[in-house]
Amino acid sequence: MASPGSVARLAALIGGVACIASCGGSPAAPRSAPAPAPPPPPQQAIAPCIPAARAAIASAAGGAAVTTRVIGVAPGEATCVYRGGRLRVHVHVDANPQAAVRFNRAVVERDQVALWSHRPAHAPRLLQRLGQGADWFPAERELLATDGRRIMSVLLVRAPRDRSSALALARRVARATLDAGR
Repeated sequence: MASPGSVARLAALIGGVACIASCGGSPAAPRSAPAPAPPPPPQQAIAPCIPAARAAIASAAGGAAVTTRVIGVAPGEATCVYRGGRLRVHVHVDANPQAAVRFNRAVVERDQVALWSHRPAHAPRLLQRLGQGADWFPAERELLATDGRRIMSVLLVRAPRDRSSALALARRVARATLDAGR
């Protein structure tokens, strides 16, 4: 069994170590300021209004004049609203980091919502030969695609009534927008 004096010395030693640890070392040690956070990476300019997409919409609108307007500008993303004849198409381009990961997450989450709500028309339909990945959401008339660097959404607000014509228009606009970013 330890003597009362050795227990007192051990307690004093532990207390001293705890004091030094909580003080950050010896009083003479200079404290350094925390390093400043690195600056955020520069955001690339987003140009969502693409002449080739405008031409595709004009063709689908029977040659009608197409106007464009940029809305919803935020760091790394913007939306272009195309209007021509009876058509209205919103193209949202998002160039923020991890586009492919966020694209996959969005498709999976929307598929789960469609499954759990028993609304198969809201489920994504995989599209081939368009970017790194593309899905068509027929109930919303929206095409979501990525080229690995950007996520792009083509939303047909007012579009051809025929589903195949609507999908064909969305594909043409998506391809033009993805090709413009190369």
